[in-house]
Amino acid sequence: MVVGSKTKPPVATEKIGGRHEEQDVGATAGVRERHGLEHWVGKASDEKKFEIKVPAGILAKYVGTYVEQPKLWSETLVPRVVEITVSGDTLFGEMDGRGKAPLVAATETEFSGLYGLGVAFTGNGPGRAEQLFVKHVSGNYRFTRKK
Repeated sequence: MVVGSKTKPPVATEKIGGRHEEQDVGATAGVRERHGLEHWVGKASDEKKFEIKVPAGILAKYVGTYVEQPKLWSETLVPRVVEITVSGDTLFGEMDGRGKAPLVAATETEFSGLYGLGVAFTGNGPGRAEQLFVKHVSGNYRFTRKK
């Protein structure tokens, strides 16, 4: 790896597939770009470093059963079901009976940890959440609260 000149922002050149590519060195802390695609760097445990504490009253608004809405992820066309529970100050998610997974709060409405997927809650005003989005590499999937 070679560092660029003093007159330009620091860049690194890296031999990839027989050719050299430049990359802004300042952009390598977290996300790297190659061939126009993002490549995330890190491990799942890194999320705990930036976890915030969400008040119990807000977590309680998320508890419930949510059913996947079209466009469905599964080719079987059977909607997935996410059950959200809370124990103490930890929110848990369980999809299709796969076992409870603790969710890590990045904000008061966005969490990670659902089997490697993100979760975002939305609602109408100060009441309970009416839907959640499961954030997947293939897109966000909408789940609505079961009445």
